[in-house]
Amino acid sequence: GGPADTNVTKVVEDRANALLADGLKGVKRISLDEAMASGHVKEQDLVQPFVEGLADIVDMAAIQKAGLTLGVDPLGGSGIEYWKRIGEYYNLNLTIVNDQVDQTFRFMHLDKDGAIRMDCSSECAMAGLLALRDKFDLAFANDPDYDRHGIVTPAGLMNPNHYLAVAINYLFQHRPQWGKDVAVGKTLVSSAMIDRVVNDLGRKLVEVPVGFKWFVDGLFDGSFGFGGEESAGASFLRFDGTPWSTDKDGIIMCLLAAEITAVTGKNPQEHYNEL
Repeated sequence: GGPADTNVTKVVEDRANALLADGLKGVKRISLDEAMASGHVKEQDLVQPFVEGLADIVDMAAIQKAGLTLGVDPLGGSGIEYWKRIGEYYNLNLTIVNDQVDQTFRFMHLDKDGAIRMDCSSECAMAGLLALRDKFDLAFANDPDYDRHGIVTPAGLMNPNHYLAVAINYLFQHRPQWGKDVAVGKTLVSSAMIDRVVNDLGRKLVEVPVGFKWFVDGLFDGSFGFGGEESAGASFLRFDGTPWSTDKDGIIMCLLAAEITAVTGKNPQEHYNEL
Protein backbone atom coordinates (compact mmCIF):
# COMPACT_ATOMS: atom_id res chain seq x y z
CA GLY A 1 0.00 0.00 0.00
CA GLY A 2 0.86 3.67 0.03
CA PRO A 3 1.30 6.32 -2.68
CA ALA A 4 2.30 4.84 -6.03
CA ASP A 5 5.66 5.73 -7.54
CA THR A 6 5.94 7.42 -10.92
CA ASN A 7 6.80 4.13 -12.63
CA VAL A 8 3.22 3.08 -11.84
CA THR A 9 1.37 6.38 -12.18
CA LYS A 10 2.99 7.14 -15.56
CA VAL A 11 1.63 3.90 -17.03
CA VAL A 12 -1.86 4.69 -15.73
CA GLU A 13 -1.62 8.28 -16.95
CA ASP A 14 -0.50 7.28 -20.45
CA ARG A 15 -3.24 4.65 -20.77
CA ALA A 16 -5.93 7.05 -19.52
CA ASN A 17 -4.85 9.77 -21.94
CA ALA A 18 -4.85 7.30 -24.84
CA LEU A 19 -8.41 6.24 -24.00
CA LEU A 20 -9.53 9.86 -23.75
CA ALA A 21 -7.91 10.73 -27.07
CA ASP A 22 -9.84 7.87 -28.64
CA GLY A 23 -13.15 9.14 -27.29
CA LEU A 24 -13.31 6.35 -24.67
CA LYS A 25 -14.17 3.83 -27.41
CA GLY A 26 -12.12 1.15 -25.67
CA VAL A 27 -13.97 1.52 -22.36
CA LYS A 28 -16.64 -1.11 -21.87
CA ARG A 29 -19.66 -0.17 -19.77
CA ILE A 30 -22.51 -2.00 -18.07
CA SER A 31 -25.30 -0.64 -15.91
CA LEU A 32 -25.12 -0.70 -12.12
CA ASP A 33 -27.95 -3.23 -12.00
CA GLU A 34 -26.04 -5.54 -14.34
CA ALA A 35 -22.89 -5.14 -12.29
CA MET A 36 -24.71 -5.97 -9.06
CA ALA A 37 -26.26 -9.05 -10.65
CA SER A 38 -22.96 -10.26 -12.12
CA GLY A 39 -21.69 -11.86 -8.93
CA HIS A 40 -18.47 -9.84 -9.16
CA VAL A 41 -19.61 -7.02 -6.87
CA LYS A 42 -19.59 -7.54 -3.12
CA GLU A 43 -20.99 -5.07 -0.61
CA GLN A 44 -18.76 -4.61 2.41
CA ASP A 45 -18.70 -2.26 5.38
CA LEU A 46 -15.28 -0.62 5.32
CA VAL A 47 -16.15 1.99 7.93
CA GLN A 48 -16.75 -0.10 11.06
CA PRO A 49 -13.49 -2.11 10.93
CA PHE A 50 -11.58 1.18 10.64
CA VAL A 51 -13.51 2.72 13.53
CA GLU A 52 -12.97 -0.27 15.80
CA GLY A 53 -9.30 -0.47 14.83
CA LEU A 54 -8.63 3.08 16.02
CA ALA A 55 -8.23 1.73 19.57
CA ASP A 56 -5.09 -0.05 18.35
CA ILE A 57 -3.36 3.21 17.46
CA VAL A 58 -4.94 6.00 19.55
CA ASP A 59 -5.88 5.92 23.24
CA MET A 60 -9.61 6.23 22.62
CA ALA A 61 -10.42 5.23 26.22
CA ALA A 62 -8.44 8.20 27.54
CA ILE A 63 -10.28 10.58 25.20
CA GLN A 64 -13.64 9.20 26.30
CA LYS A 65 -12.74 9.28 30.00
CA ALA A 66 -11.54 12.89 29.80
CA GLY A 67 -14.93 14.00 28.46
CA LEU A 68 -13.37 16.46 26.04
CA THR A 69 -15.74 18.55 23.96
CA LEU A 70 -14.67 17.97 20.37
CA GLY A 71 -15.79 19.76 17.22
CA VAL A 72 -15.38 18.40 13.70
CA ASP A 73 -15.83 20.14 10.38
CA PRO A 74 -15.60 17.43 7.68
CA LEU A 75 -15.36 20.16 4.98
CA GLY A 76 -17.82 18.16 2.89
CA GLY A 77 -15.38 15.30 2.52
CA SER A 78 -15.36 11.52 2.51
CA GLY A 79 -15.01 11.15 6.27
CA ILE A 80 -18.37 12.54 7.40
CA GLU A 81 -19.83 9.10 8.11
CA TYR A 82 -16.57 8.00 9.72
CA TRP A 83 -16.69 10.84 12.24
CA LYS A 84 -20.32 10.08 13.06
CA ARG A 85 -19.49 6.44 13.78
CA ILE A 86 -16.37 7.33 15.75
CA GLY A 87 -18.38 9.61 18.03
CA GLU A 88 -21.11 7.01 18.53
CA TYR A 89 -18.89 3.93 18.92
CA TYR A 90 -16.55 5.50 21.48
CA ASN A 91 -19.27 7.58 23.17
CA LEU A 92 -17.40 10.83 22.63
CA ASN A 93 -18.71 14.33 23.22
CA LEU A 94 -18.20 15.05 19.52
CA THR A 95 -20.17 17.54 17.44
CA ILE A 96 -20.10 17.67 13.65
CA VAL A 97 -20.51 21.38 13.02
CA ASN A 98 -21.24 21.09 9.30
CA ASP A 99 -22.61 17.95 7.65
CA GLN A 100 -23.23 19.46 4.22
CA VAL A 101 -22.11 17.49 1.19
CA ASP A 102 -22.21 19.63 -1.92
CA GLN A 103 -20.14 19.04 -5.05
CA THR A 104 -19.76 22.80 -5.51
CA PHE A 105 -18.41 23.25 -1.96
CA ARG A 106 -20.38 26.49 -1.81
CA PHE A 107 -20.48 26.27 2.01
CA MET A 108 -16.72 26.87 2.20
CA HIS A 109 -15.23 30.17 3.31
CA LEU A 110 -13.10 31.56 0.51
CA ASP A 111 -9.34 31.16 0.78
CA LYS A 112 -7.06 34.21 0.89
CA ASP A 113 -6.97 34.45 -2.91
CA GLY A 114 -10.76 34.26 -3.23
CA ALA A 115 -10.76 30.64 -4.41
CA ILE A 116 -12.79 27.79 -2.96
CA ARG A 117 -10.17 25.53 -1.49
CA MET A 118 -10.72 22.79 1.10
CA ASP A 119 -7.42 23.53 2.79
CA CYS A 120 -7.54 22.52 6.45
CA SER A 121 -4.26 24.36 7.13
CA SER A 122 -5.57 27.72 5.86
CA GLU A 123 -7.03 30.15 8.39
CA CYS A 124 -9.22 31.64 5.67
CA ALA A 125 -10.69 28.33 4.52
CA MET A 126 -11.09 27.26 8.16
CA ALA A 127 -12.82 30.49 9.23
CA GLY A 128 -16.09 28.70 9.97
CA LEU A 129 -14.53 26.30 12.45
CA LEU A 130 -12.25 28.97 13.90
CA ALA A 131 -15.30 31.06 14.76
CA LEU A 132 -16.48 28.19 16.97
CA ARG A 133 -13.17 27.45 18.66
CA ASP A 134 -14.27 28.74 22.07
CA LYS A 135 -17.11 26.21 22.13
CA PHE A 136 -14.76 23.21 22.16
CA ASP A 137 -11.71 21.94 24.00
CA LEU A 138 -10.37 20.95 20.59
CA ALA A 139 -11.67 21.01 17.03
CA PHE A 140 -10.54 19.30 13.84
CA ALA A 141 -10.98 19.38 10.10
CA ASN A 142 -9.71 17.29 7.22
CA ASP A 143 -9.40 17.83 3.49
CA PRO A 144 -11.99 15.97 1.35
CA ASP A 145 -9.94 12.78 0.92
CA TYR A 146 -8.92 12.78 4.57
CA ASP A 147 -5.18 12.45 4.27
CA ARG A 148 -4.52 15.86 5.85
CA HIS A 149 -5.48 17.34 9.20
CA GLY A 150 -6.20 20.72 10.73
CA ILE A 151 -6.02 21.16 14.52
CA VAL A 152 -7.89 24.03 16.17
CA THR A 153 -7.36 24.91 19.83
CA PRO A 154 -8.95 27.83 21.73
CA ALA A 155 -5.84 29.79 20.66
CA GLY A 156 -6.54 29.23 16.95
CA LEU A 157 -5.39 27.04 14.06
CA MET A 158 -2.10 25.26 14.65
CA ASN A 159 0.74 25.59 12.19
CA PRO A 160 1.10 22.11 10.61
CA ASN A 161 4.84 21.95 11.31
CA HIS A 162 4.28 22.90 14.93
CA TYR A 163 1.78 20.09 15.40
CA LEU A 164 4.10 17.55 13.79
CA ALA A 165 6.79 18.46 16.33
CA VAL A 166 4.34 18.07 19.22
CA ALA A 167 3.01 14.76 17.88
CA ILE A 168 6.52 13.30 17.55
CA ASN A 169 7.53 14.51 21.01
CA TYR A 170 4.44 12.93 22.57
CA LEU A 171 4.36 9.66 20.65
CA PHE A 172 7.94 8.68 21.33
CA GLN A 173 7.35 9.16 25.06
CA HIS A 174 3.99 7.34 25.19
CA ARG A 175 4.50 4.28 22.99
CA PRO A 176 6.66 1.96 25.14
CA GLN A 177 6.26 -1.00 22.77
CA TRP A 178 8.04 0.84 19.97
CA GLY A 179 11.63 -0.34 19.73
CA LYS A 180 14.53 1.92 20.64
CA ASP A 181 15.75 1.83 17.05
CA VAL A 182 12.46 3.10 15.61
CA ALA A 183 13.17 6.33 13.73
CA VAL A 184 11.34 9.52 12.79
CA GLY A 185 10.80 10.37 9.14
CA LYS A 186 10.38 13.93 7.90
CA THR A 187 10.53 15.71 4.57
CA LEU A 188 13.50 17.99 3.91
CA VAL A 189 11.37 21.13 3.95
CA SER A 190 9.68 20.38 7.29
CA SER A 191 10.48 22.50 10.34
CA ALA A 192 13.91 22.39 11.99
CA MET A 193 12.01 22.22 15.28
CA ILE A 194 11.40 18.56 14.45
CA ASP A 195 15.16 18.02 14.24
CA ARG A 196 15.61 19.48 17.72
CA VAL A 197 12.75 17.42 19.18
CA VAL A 198 14.11 14.20 17.70
CA ASN A 199 17.60 15.01 18.95
CA ASP A 200 16.28 15.58 22.48
CA LEU A 201 14.43 12.26 22.29
CA GLY A 202 17.65 10.51 21.30
CA ARG A 203 16.02 9.06 18.20
CA LYS A 204 17.28 8.69 14.67
CA LEU A 205 15.96 11.24 12.16
CA VAL A 206 15.59 10.27 8.51
CA GLU A 207 15.08 13.13 6.06
CA VAL A 208 13.50 12.33 2.72
CA PRO A 209 12.60 14.30 -0.43
CA VAL A 210 9.14 15.87 -0.68
CA GLY A 211 6.47 13.22 -1.14
CA PHE A 212 4.90 10.76 1.29
CA LYS A 213 5.90 7.82 -0.90
CA TRP A 214 9.37 8.01 0.67
CA PHE A 215 7.91 6.93 4.03
CA VAL A 216 6.11 3.83 2.73
CA ASP A 217 8.84 1.23 3.30
CA GLY A 218 9.75 2.54 6.74
CA LEU A 219 6.16 2.62 7.96
CA PHE A 220 5.50 -0.82 6.51
CA ASP A 221 8.47 -2.56 8.11
CA GLY A 222 8.15 -0.63 11.37
CA SER A 223 11.50 1.15 11.15
CA PHE A 224 9.69 4.52 11.09
CA GLY A 225 7.48 5.16 14.09
CA PHE A 226 6.24 8.35 12.49
CA GLY A 227 6.37 9.85 9.02
CA GLY A 228 5.25 13.42 8.47
CA GLU A 229 5.38 16.06 5.78
CA GLU A 230 5.08 19.82 5.92
CA SER A 231 1.65 19.95 4.25
CA ALA A 232 -0.19 18.54 7.30
CA GLY A 233 0.07 14.89 6.32
CA ALA A 234 1.33 12.10 8.57
CA SER A 235 0.95 8.53 9.76
CA PHE A 236 2.38 6.51 12.63
CA LEU A 237 2.54 2.97 13.98
CA ARG A 238 0.05 1.12 16.15
CA PHE A 239 0.74 0.79 19.88
CA ASP A 240 2.43 -2.57 19.25
CA GLY A 241 4.77 -1.17 16.59
CA THR A 242 2.99 -2.71 13.60
CA PRO A 243 1.91 -0.62 10.60
CA TRP A 244 -1.45 1.12 10.49
CA SER A 245 -1.33 2.94 7.17
CA THR A 246 1.51 3.55 4.75
CA ASP A 247 -0.30 6.61 3.47
CA LYS A 248 -1.33 9.76 5.30
CA ASP A 249 -4.28 9.41 7.68
CA GLY A 250 -5.92 12.66 8.73
CA ILE A 251 -8.30 11.04 11.19
CA ILE A 252 -5.65 9.48 13.43
CA MET A 253 -3.75 12.76 13.52
CA CYS A 254 -6.87 14.57 14.72
CA LEU A 255 -7.60 11.94 17.34
CA LEU A 256 -3.97 11.99 18.46
CA ALA A 257 -4.43 15.68 19.30
CA ALA A 258 -7.35 14.65 21.50
CA GLU A 259 -5.27 11.89 23.12
CA ILE A 260 -2.47 14.35 23.88
CA THR A 261 -4.97 16.72 25.49
CA ALA A 262 -6.71 13.96 27.45
CA VAL A 263 -3.54 12.31 28.76
CA THR A 264 -1.49 15.42 29.56
CA GLY A 265 -4.16 17.99 30.36
CA LYS A 266 -2.64 20.38 27.81
CA ASN A 267 -3.65 20.85 24.20
CA PRO A 268 -1.08 20.58 21.38
CA GLN A 269 -0.67 24.35 21.07
CA GLU A 270 0.19 24.60 24.76
CA HIS A 271 2.70 21.79 24.30
CA TYR A 272 4.32 23.60 21.37
CA ASN A 273 4.59 26.78 23.40
CA GLU A 274 6.67 24.81 25.91
CA LEU A 275 9.00 23.19 23.37
